[in-house]
Amino acid sequence: GTTKCGSKCADLQADPANCGSCGKACAPGEACSAGACALACGGGTTKCGSKCADLQADPANCGSCGKACAQAEACSMGACSLVCAGGTTKCGSKCADLQADPANCGSCGKACAQAEICFAGACALVCGGGTTKCGPKCVDTAVDPANCGGCNAACAKDQLCLGGACTLNCGPLTKCGAECVDTSTNASHCGGCGKACSKGQQCQKGTCVAGVLQSCKAILDAGKSVGSGTYQVDPDGGDPSNAFSVYCDMSTDGGGWTFVASTAALSVNGWGDNDQAIGVVSTPGATVNSRLARTTVQSVMDSGPREIMTHGLGTGTRTKFRLTNNEPFGWHKNYNKNWQYSSTLTQNWFSPPPAIKTYGLSPQDGSNCYAGNAQVGQYFLPFYYDNDQYLHYGIPTAVCSGYPETRIDTYVR
Repeated sequence: GTTKCGSKCADLQADPANCGSCGKACAPGEACSAGACALACGGGTTKCGSKCADLQADPANCGSCGKACAQAEACSMGACSLVCAGGTTKCGSKCADLQADPANCGSCGKACAQAEICFAGACALVCGGGTTKCGPKCVDTAVDPANCGGCNAACAKDQLCLGGACTLNCGPLTKCGAECVDTSTNASHCGGCGKACSKGQQCQKGTCVAGVLQSCKAILDAGKSVGSGTYQVDPDGGDPSNAFSVYCDMSTDGGGWTFVASTAALSVNGWGDNDQAIGVVSTPGATVNSRLARTTVQSVMDSGPREIMTHGLGTGTRTKFRLTNNEPFGWHKNYNKNWQYSSTLTQNWFSPPPAIKTYGLSPQDGSNCYAGNAQVGQYFLPFYYDNDQYLHYGIPTAVCSGYPETRIDTYVR
């Protein structure tokens, strides 16, 4: 079954130098089979198209011809699998740098919290926007009172942090140096820090005005009023060093009223019969019982028309009285006193809304309440004129149920 080709006999069905006919040689790597050249794959490889492939390791023919692995995958034992290089580690379906990957920090699946980064295989807080890491949180050391200017540099309770430095928290007041002041009344800082009034002047609503006058009425009459508010007064009219601040009503019934007392309408325990001041008389509508000393009130009244005004905060009713003679003024807690009307006490009414209610005096039977003799719609007056010739200020006790006021503010002029 051989054929003479030149000087030798050749098997044209199997001779790669004479494959199918004499002189027809197969290419390197090819074998002659059945008279035709064909690729010959050895060493466990498989013919895939025009080349031999190792189906156990060839990423273009992994497991079978034409089955290519994805980029970054390798073919191992006939299957594609992820290959992680450059110090990365296979975590699920991707390669991760366990030293820097916040989703796989230190080990696969160990995620850092929001605002943290992964550094050297450990999660760490990252502070942006000019903030600083203080413990487990980011803070602005320019304004944080617990970390003012640096971590753990806490301001005192009455301070706030501004520009990284602790400073006084003055609230509605103004910081002038190392103190908080009311620049509307402070004579050393009148209208602003360092704006001192001249000797003998006082500060009213941020403006220096001449002299310390005896009462709100005196200030009004002198043309020094700048409207209702806080003023300095000197009731004894002497050395102004003992002057003090009072609230002046400069609008009601012509103005000039000095605020002298505030009390709960049905609570006078501890009010006392003495002449001393109680508490701090500040502004109308206060929530604590307070009054000026009797002698102070008397001095204020002696400089004016000797009038008293009460303002019931429960009904809004204002009542005015004028003392027509020279009877003195006194404080009293109103325990077991017969409320009487003095013929020397002139009673006038005026009523900004709501409409006025007629306040009746107590019955003449020695009781504290009006239930027996008072007419419907009548209530106690907060004053009575006793046989000691003092006009006394008092408030009905709780036994007088139905009293319409919650608190009563009192002014004189």
